[in-house]
Amino acid sequence: WAMVDGFGVSPCPVTLMYGSIAEATGWLALSFYVPRSVQGRFVLITAPQDFEVKCPQAEETGLVLECQDFRASAETPMMLQSLQRTVNVTLHGGTEEGDNMLYMF
Repeated sequence: WAMVDGFGVSPCPVTLMYGSIAEATGWLALSFYVPRSVQGRFVLITAPQDFEVKCPQAEETGLVLECQDFRASAETPMMLQSLQRTVNVTLHGGTEEGDNMLYMF
């Protein structure tokens, strides 16, 4: 995290759901809220060490997303240069809930 006067950052509530089966591989479900006032355009999703993250293929999941592996470029801010195991998902749609937008993947 970084801090700049006049630019507040608050953590977004996130829910992760997956089958808790030892040695199992599969997909996890992700949901989170973004304040509507922020007008979020994309989300970077990073997996912890020893986990893999990849964009789901519609044929495998039935879910169609604008998703791509995140690769830092020269223009990427320094605080994001070290991200590994990360995908970039474009935020389309979402469900309005009060002052927030709910996204589920």
